[in-house]
Amino acid sequence: MTPLLPARLSDLFAAAKAVATAFNCSPEGIFDPCGLIMDIPPSTESYWCTPKGVHTFARTGGDGVHYSYFTVDASTESVTPIVMTRPAADIQNHIVAESFDEFFGLGFHVGWFALEQAFYDPVWAEAYFSTPEADAKEFKAAALDFLRTQLEIKYVPLQHARLLALTAKYAEYIATPPLPSEA
Repeated sequence: MTPLLPARLSDLFAAAKAVATAFNCSPEGIFDPCGLIMDIPPSTESYWCTPKGVHTFARTGGDGVHYSYFTVDASTESVTPIVMTRPAADIQNHIVAESFDEFFGLGFHVGWFALEQAFYDPVWAEAYFSTPEADAKEFKAAALDFLRTQLEIKYVPLQHARLLALTAKYAEYIATPPLPSEA
């Protein structure tokens, strides 16, 4: 059973539903170009390495990367840690934001598809996320502009050190389950 949605996630889903109708598209896929293929409602079913006690609300569409929020005692209305799970990586789970507002702000300029690069090439990622994409496709740029306006998103600089600190702070909640035994 899905718990009551965090208010800011409800806002995201409402924005998706509103714009999807105008484009005759599904709310789940409307922000795909921005790296947010949404799970409406959030799901508890995901990859073997998704931490327990989270609900997945979006996927990037690449390598199984997905975003979840805590439903354990680490969460409050103003603090809802966001987990990025990267099934193909050596370390699968990282906290990328301490709230939905912080998460939204990370994707302010370019969306969320490349956020996993913060753990592969932090210097490149910090630069990439700091300015608008010069050659962004028109629909992606329009979708990001719509989200910034509808959700009143404020830019949050991507800082690798912040991601590492958040991951350490919430480490007890993001323990990767053991690899399933092979049949």
